[in-house]
Amino acid sequence: MQPSVTPDAISAVLSNPSFDSSSDRSEIVVQVVDLKPIGNRYAFSANDGKTKVKAMFTATLTQEIISGNIQNLGLIRLIEFTVNDISSKSTKYFLVTKCEAVASALDSEINLESRSEEDEAGERKKQKLDHSPVNDVQMDVSTGITLKPKQEFVAKSASQIISEQRGNAAPAARMAMTRRVHPLLSLNPYQGSWTIKVRVTNKGVMRNYRNAKGEGCVFNVELTDEEGTQIQATMFNDAARKFYDRFQLGKVYYISRGSLKLANKQFKTVQNDYEMTLNENSEVEEASDEESFVPETKFNFVPIEELGLYVNQKELIDLIGVVQSVSPTMSIRRRTDNEMIPKRDITLADESKKTVVVSLWNDMATGVGQELLDMADKSPVIAIKSLKVGDFQGVSLSTVSRSNVVINPESPAAKKLKSWYDSEGKETSMSSIGSSMSPSAKNGSWSMYTDRALLSQITGNPSLGEDKPVFFSTRGYISFIKPDQTMWYQACKTCNKKVTEAMDSGYWCEGCQKKDEECSLRYIMVVKVSDSTGEAWFSSFNDEAEKIIGCSADELNKLRSEGGEVNEFQTKLKEATWSSHLFRISVTQNEYNGEKRQRVTVKGVAPIDFAAETRLLLQDISKKNNASQPIVGPIKLKPYRSQKSLSLSLLRRGQHPPHLILFIQLVANFLVCIEMEEENEVVKTFGELGVREELVKACDRLGWKNPSKIQAEAIPHALEGKDVIGLAQTGSGKTGAFALPILQALLQYVLDSEPKKGRRPDPAFFACVLSPTRELAIQIAEQFEALGADISLRCAVLVGGIDRMQQTIALAKRPHVIVATPGRLWDHMTDTKGFSLKTLKYLVLDEADRLLNEDFEKSLTQILEEIPRDRKTYLFSATMTKKVRKLQRACLRNPVKIEAASKYSTVDTLKQQYRFVAAKYKECYLVYILTEMPESTSMIFTRTCDGTRFMALMLRSLGFRAVPISGQMTQSKRLGALNKFKAGECNILVCTDVASRGLDIPSVDSVINFDIPTNSKDYIHRVGRTARAGRSGVAISLVNQYELEWYIQIENLIGKKLPEYPAEEDEVLSLLERVSEAKKLSAMNMKESAGKRTRRGEDDEESERFLGGNKGGNKGGNKGGNKDKQSFKKFKR
Repeated sequence: MQPSVTPDAISAVLSNPSFDSSSDRSEIVVQVVDLKPIGNRYAFSANDGKTKVKAMFTATLTQEIISGNIQNLGLIRLIEFTVNDISSKSTKYFLVTKCEAVASALDSEINLESRSEEDEAGERKKQKLDHSPVNDVQMDVSTGITLKPKQEFVAKSASQIISEQRGNAAPAARMAMTRRVHPLLSLNPYQGSWTIKVRVTNKGVMRNYRNAKGEGCVFNVELTDEEGTQIQATMFNDAARKFYDRFQLGKVYYISRGSLKLANKQFKTVQNDYEMTLNENSEVEEASDEESFVPETKFNFVPIEELGLYVNQKELIDLIGVVQSVSPTMSIRRRTDNEMIPKRDITLADESKKTVVVSLWNDMATGVGQELLDMADKSPVIAIKSLKVGDFQGVSLSTVSRSNVVINPESPAAKKLKSWYDSEGKETSMSSIGSSMSPSAKNGSWSMYTDRALLSQITGNPSLGEDKPVFFSTRGYISFIKPDQTMWYQACKTCNKKVTEAMDSGYWCEGCQKKDEECSLRYIMVVKVSDSTGEAWFSSFNDEAEKIIGCSADELNKLRSEGGEVNEFQTKLKEATWSSHLFRISVTQNEYNGEKRQRVTVKGVAPIDFAAETRLLLQDISKKNNASQPIVGPIKLKPYRSQKSLSLSLLRRGQHPPHLILFIQLVANFLVCIEMEEENEVVKTFGELGVREELVKACDRLGWKNPSKIQAEAIPHALEGKDVIGLAQTGSGKTGAFALPILQALLQYVLDSEPKKGRRPDPAFFACVLSPTRELAIQIAEQFEALGADISLRCAVLVGGIDRMQQTIALAKRPHVIVATPGRLWDHMTDTKGFSLKTLKYLVLDEADRLLNEDFEKSLTQILEEIPRDRKTYLFSATMTKKVRKLQRACLRNPVKIEAASKYSTVDTLKQQYRFVAAKYKECYLVYILTEMPESTSMIFTRTCDGTRFMALMLRSLGFRAVPISGQMTQSKRLGALNKFKAGECNILVCTDVASRGLDIPSVDSVINFDIPTNSKDYIHRVGRTARAGRSGVAISLVNQYELEWYIQIENLIGKKLPEYPAEEDEVLSLLERVSEAKKLSAMNMKESAGKRTRRGEDDEESERFLGGNKGGNKGGNKGGNKDKQSFKKFKR
């Protein structure tokens, strides 16, 4: 029997305002309607089929809602609750403190009254029909017209009509009616109920697993919505069995009642920070009538010549190519369960004139593979999604369970490839990517020169390969081959598996399950490899061993069996020794007699490319000759010097005879001439930029693995001693671009100076960094101290709002670097005795466009007149002015201008939206947006300082964790608010433009422009607080009728038209009453606190409340605070 609500449950609840589990009362079951998050709680309407009343779940039940136990339109049994009255209104609501779910979501709201009305109307109609005889239908014989009695019409309410419409609708249409469809980009793990409309663009196979918890099955699908956003959904056990047949590739579905979590990078196949999990209670309904609104499978093709970058990486790639050949199906025995599985190899080619082998497994080998075999002579184009790149035979590809093959896809890339192949590809000579050993890194091809290691580095690390195999390239020569070892084994000619001698004659293959009269020999041998640093034993198998020995195992066995005066077998082994090769090796840990040992296996062998080796040596030489300076411009080596260094290096290693060294010297001269005209390759590490080792270690400690674009372009010029103007997007690492050259110059200055009395000089006031805001100055100082921790760097911060005496004491310690705001720096230059910047070597203007404005004109001009002109000057910003007069004022000398981004641009990972709203409803839209993103971290920008306090008060009264920051707060309170936001104690920061520049808060998920900035450049800096360092973020601008002109200026500045933020106006305006009450309460509190402030900037009671402080001795203040808290509680009820 289907569960239902308790009749007249609401009346029973309201009649007894307090009820707990110990009370003697019958069971009360109600339906949850209009469930929505309000702050950290959830509000709903309780429905018993006749009456509705507003209600709210306590915070302790939030997890039950997020997990899906309590659902919208579901049934709950009330265990403990309390009924409250709203003052000045007749409305009542109750607070549910304990309940349990009775049933999951129903199709619609329960309406007992409409149901009874429908039953009565149907009964009356039936009675009339029963009492109407058939003779009532009269016919006029003369005219032939049939006369029927007048039909009865039953009047129905609007709710009845909607209920009937929903009842007759298909499940998918009914789901679309009852729930708003969310875009995938808006989903997060903290969201309650949601519904998505997606297409299945990839479907994996059902896989079985076994772990410590037991056995089970799992499969996953890739889903894409109409905006092109993708997400991976995974199902386990019961859910996997329930939905495996329901999900069909290419169809569109409505999905709800799932859960989200952070994606596991090891198994992630789409570009999304989250992954979805569906359980057996999730809802999946097909939406066949809306397929055209959702895009097809998306591919991100990698050219064959660039596959080397992905060898043995966890990342899966997509490939498109023309089928060159298809092999027959073969059976391979799986190691894990000894099961035979089918495999088929296909060879693909593309416009890079390279070929690669792709292995199809399981059903894909027998299904799609057979189809390709039948049409191989037509050279079809195929696109494959999700391939794993391995290093078998150099480079190879394999399908995985989630791979998807599309034959002759209708896409521009496929048409272009087919056109190329028909016109010229058929006649072009192709080469395998696996056999390519080109050392060039420009085309991204895999090379034996990209991850070179010495044997001492491998053998000197016993734990290498303990967790998983690691791969290196090395150069060495075969120093010893043991002649009496077992060098080969008898193998099947069909599958190459080991065979055993049959009882009568011939050889038995367990893999093929057949007997052959003959077998082949395959190498399995161990050789000793040496280089200039050490030696190691390498295990080598058939293909690699053939390249080492120079003949097959059958041929070598024949030489061994032959007699004669000259032992050809020994001669062949001697010829193989003392020859140099390039090896691709894997290092693993194997256990021998209870002891772990290192095993090195040869995966590839290639001959020496002396031109590539010479280039590699020249790079080493240039690095040694320029250890303290970056390599900027072409390599400049005198021919005789490079020859001498190269000869000494080769002779010391003993790797080549003298006549070969002379040849390499000639090649070196030729390569030097070529290098002088070639452009430099892209620098990948700080060390290659010329940064000293001490600073490189500091960068690693901070997590800076590779330099950003602005750092890679600016640091070499700065190390050359040039003035720099740097323009880059927010969050791109501008601080490191000027901090590293300054610290390196400081180190070099100390090392180059002559010691006096046994001590090196300690340069004070070496560099000065000017910032427009206090918070940015403190942040810059923190990064300087982190980078200079290993070199005993001293740094001082001079900003307003902090005691000047403490700053004077810090200056007395003679810091190396000063980070300051212009006003406070000038105050110390004029008032602090003994402080001077006459020895200043470096000046940095961070956020230079702001510092060069009229706001700082007076103090900046005074500072520039006092500091020495013989200095290095750096200007960095996300936006930059072109006015030469302002740049000349900074006294730049032949500066190098570096633009790592366009003049006014935002990062690609930032999603920007706008919403036109009426000015009187702006706060409602703000609250609506925040409720749509619960628990996400947001920064809200307002135009005035009072606006930040008012907004924070309003949001806190509505249950949000908001804290303000503005120029009217003291510096300690501003830092306190900022630290609370960074630590996650408050997830909403309401601020003015004082927080728009330079602040690096990685956890900011969204930026909301409540007030549109009058200066369009400020928009770039505001939205730059999110989507930093490659992360994603959202920026939403609320535009009213008075701000339209400013918003148009912003769109013209960034050069793009922003999409509109989706919002249902009815849902937004339903918050109007609560928001209006909160605004009144905030205005009252601001008016009360305004009279208690004695001067501008003094802390008041509200700032104490925001930051968790207490003002001792102020009884009136405490009394007022208690009164406000009571008001907050009263309003929430």
